[in-house]
Amino acid sequence: FREVNAYAWAWAACEFLDRHPQLRVAFRKLPASAGIGDERFNRQFREMLIAGGMDWSDVEFEWQLMIDEIEYGYDVERAAIAQAPASTDDDATTIRIDGTRGWQRTGINVTPHQEFVFSSNGLYQVRNDSQPWPCDGDGVTIEYYNRRPLGQLIGAVRATGVDPNVGEAAGAESPWKWLTIGATASMEFETGGELYLRINESPADWNDNEGQLSVTVRPASD
Repeated sequence: FREVNAYAWAWAACEFLDRHPQLRVAFRKLPASAGIGDERFNRQFREMLIAGGMDWSDVEFEWQLMIDEIEYGYDVERAAIAQAPASTDDDATTIRIDGTRGWQRTGINVTPHQEFVFSSNGLYQVRNDSQPWPCDGDGVTIEYYNRRPLGQLIGAVRATGVDPNVGEAAGAESPWKWLTIGATASMEFETGGELYLRINESPADWNDNEGQLSVTVRPASD
């Protein structure tokens, strides 16, 4: 590389593809195809990813999320989006959010101006230095990340057919807007799409977390 900027982007792409649990197998086969030409190389790589069960739009989406929050120690593997375990009872859905991972899909689709009520329970560990830091959905105010209490429950809506581009953590306007939820909340959504949840913490600091948060989501009564 003759330019630092190009080197940095290439490094970030390799870090993302090599450490992502659903992408690394296909990525590590690429050296054997290095001489087949750019167009065929790119097409073959996409086909391998699709064969492995990864939709290309999801690859782009997670890449943009990484760019949004990347910092020293960014944990690509824990940041990989997973489906959160959920159960439904009448009109309420209860989701178990893993405190050791990044954004998690809930399977709940919302529409613009639809209102939902959130409640959460459970304690999880958000840090462990000289002693564990217990935390609930409201987080702990001894430390903040992205202007919110560390460990606080947050959400975002992935609008159908829209990628996040550069998001709120970078200070830019984006359809991927972080929503403050906490232990309890009543929220009307501005955009429609699938609801994602996670706890508020740097993607470099999930490795010493433990536990889950149980979150119940139900449509607000008329």
